[in-house]
Amino acid sequence: MAGYGVDRPAPSSYDELMRVLLRAAQRRGRALGLRVHYKKLRSHRGQTDWDLSVDGSGWRIAAWVNQIERELPIVAEGYTGEGSGARAIEVARSFLGHWIDWCIGDDTPGPPGRFFWPNLSLPDGVSVPRLRVCDEIVNGWLVDNVPHEIAIEEIHSGSEIALRHVLGAGQSANWATLMERAESRQVVGPEDLAALRALNVERRTVKHRGGAIDEARDGEIRKIILVAIGVLDGLLSDLDVHATQEGTASSD
Repeated sequence: MAGYGVDRPAPSSYDELMRVLLRAAQRRGRALGLRVHYKKLRSHRGQTDWDLSVDGSGWRIAAWVNQIERELPIVAEGYTGEGSGARAIEVARSFLGHWIDWCIGDDTPGPPGRFFWPNLSLPDGVSVPRLRVCDEIVNGWLVDNVPHEIAIEEIHSGSEIALRHVLGAGQSANWATLMERAESRQVVGPEDLAALRALNVERRTVKHRGGAIDEARDGEIRKIILVAIGVLDGLLSDLDVHATQEGTASSD
């Protein structure tokens, strides 16, 4: 479980706009099973301090943040009260951007206000661009914007990349070989290996046999994907620790 919260100021003339934005953020969060709260704290010198807090699964919080980062400016576009138009969109981006920056401090290159809050424990310098794609897919799947079939393929690819780095395996090692080495070296436990193998079974059906996931199996497939995400996150976390240790050793 995780929790984040911070007070942020906004011009008092935009109080109604802030309520609209924060209500939208709260609805999205609650739809994901998060506890999202906001409240107006105080007004002074033409500014109003607002509190926005969220508690719940760290994965779902990250998915929620990435979702509302895209959606709140769209909500602001439809706002017709005080400060409507371009200013409302700017307020939406600024408030959320500052909130994320305060919580994680991870600003990325790109358009102003674009922040990257990863779902996965992405290691520095290890196939980061490709793993970021995987992270985006995981994010989209968690908020039901990405179908199971795409999530299965991408999580499988991310797991393959992570295993190659953890095991020191070359590009010629196929999936079966990676599984055998992971088992013999006890890189991941039996349950985690079973989850990755189950994911691979579904991938063969989807990718190689042109199949699709039966709606009747939705709950079963969600469980397989969630467990596989956890395994991938653990592998990436281990890579991040090793990269940090190697960096510290080389600087001594």
